[in-house]
Amino acid sequence: MAWATPATGSTAVGATAFTSSTQNTTQNVYTVINLNSEAFDTDSLHSNATNTSRLTIPTGKGGYWLVNAFTVIDAGGNDVFLQVFKNGSVITGYGQWDNRFAASNYGGAGYVAAWGSQTYPLSAGDYIEIAVRSAKATGANCLNMTFSAMYLGA
Repeated sequence: MAWATPATGSTAVGATAFTSSTQNTTQNVYTVINLNSEAFDTDSLHSNATNTSRLTIPTGKGGYWLVNAFTVIDAGGNDVFLQVFKNGSVITGYGQWDNRFAASNYGGAGYVAAWGSQTYPLSAGDYIEIAVRSAKATGANCLNMTFSAMYLGA
């Protein structure tokens, strides 16, 4: 195998946005999380000023996208679920992410971490959002959320 110069236009496209503030949720209701900061954003998928919950697929980049999310929430030991929304509705056929672990040593008793990763077919102009749900009776506080999307190709 030999090193080669990548073809023109083969640079990575994607964004990672996160929240640096706590957001309250309602018991057993999916709450879309607002993302007020970015780690990186190559093609203006995210805005810190308007529609901050969204990652929008740029023109010319319809195809398959790898979507990842991670959160820590004070769910009081209750289950936590993550769900991806596309254009304001649940993406059907993929299910919710319920990978989780009780993280009693993650900031204190009752904190739960939840995460997920999935590839979705998305079209230019589609937007995706991440929502969190917990069974905690008083609602839970989403302490942090990281949400990213990386373009894999058409």
